[in-house]
Amino acid sequence: MAEEALYKINVLNANNFRDLRTNIEYQLQHKKDKFVVVTSSNQGEGKSYCALNVALAFSEAKKKVLLVDLDLHRPRLSKNLSYSYMGIVSIYEEAHDYKDCLTSIAENVDFLTEWLCSFKSIRNYFLRYSQQHVTSGS
Repeated sequence: MAEEALYKINVLNANNFRDLRTNIEYQLQHKKDKFVVVTSSNQGEGKSYCALNVALAFSEAKKKVLLVDLDLHRPRLSKNLSYSYMGIVSIYEEAHDYKDCLTSIAENVDFLTEWLCSFKSIRNYFLRYSQQHVTSGS
C-alpha cells in the first residue's frame, strides 16, 4: 500500500516539490535544527499529500527524513503507509525503542505513526532522532 501512495505523483508535481525542497533548504541552511511542519486549520487542504511529497523530494537529494503523522482525527498517512501499532507514544512511554517504531517508506525516509502525545515529547524525540541520524552535509 505504501508503494501505491509513493508512486502516484506525476512528473509535473514532482518538479514542483523539488522546487519547494530547494526553497526550504535555502531557508534552513543556517539553522542547527532543521524541522519542517506542514499544517493548516482545515481538512482536505493537502497536508498529508504535501508532507509526503516534500519528504520524497528530500529523499531524492540524499537527505535523511523523518516523516511523522500527528493528525489525531484523520491519520491518513498512518493508514496508507504503516501497519505498525507502535508509534510515538510507545517511544515516549519507553515501551519500545524508536527504531522498532519506524517504518521505512523510501530510501532515506522513515515514517512514524500518529499517537496522542505532548508537544514536549515530540520535540525531544525529534531532537534525539536528528542528533543520531544527521551526518555532515545532510
